[in-house]
Amino acid sequence: MGPIDILRKRGYKVEALSESYYRVNGRIEFSVPHGKWFDRKTGDRGQKPLDQIPFLVAARLKEDEVIEIESNLLVGYSYDSVRKILRIEFRKPEGKARFVGEYKNVPEDEVDAFINAKSKGSFFLKHIKPNAAYTYRRIPQEELDAETTDR
Repeated sequence: MGPIDILRKRGYKVEALSESYYRVNGRIEFSVPHGKWFDRKTGDRGQKPLDQIPFLVAARLKEDEVIEIESNLLVGYSYDSVRKILRIEFRKPEGKARFVGEYKNVPEDEVDAFINAKSKGSFFLKHIKPNAAYTYRRIPQEELDAETTDR
């Protein structure tokens, strides 16, 4: 199974731009058989073996993907592995605006442990929230509204 089939099977939207050039989810472009790729959002480019293209696409699109989780405390998260930023959306009290926090300098292995934790809320409270190495910023509502409008 080639990279195009794998990406489609994983639910990504793959469009053919030419006989050998493809775009995934409107953002990542790559060529077959060369494995050259281009990220339209960041301007990054490079070359990978074709069997690595699905992993590259998943890692680069993961930062845009908000993954919903079952938790009494948390609604979902997203992670930008390039900038090491973990965003967490918290459950909001009735009638309140959504509340999103951003934690910088969070290594990928910590995010993997968070993802695999039985209780993500407990893991967050024990390992991420109190860690002084992770710079915290509450995302202002205006910024969240602007992001929603841009999508």
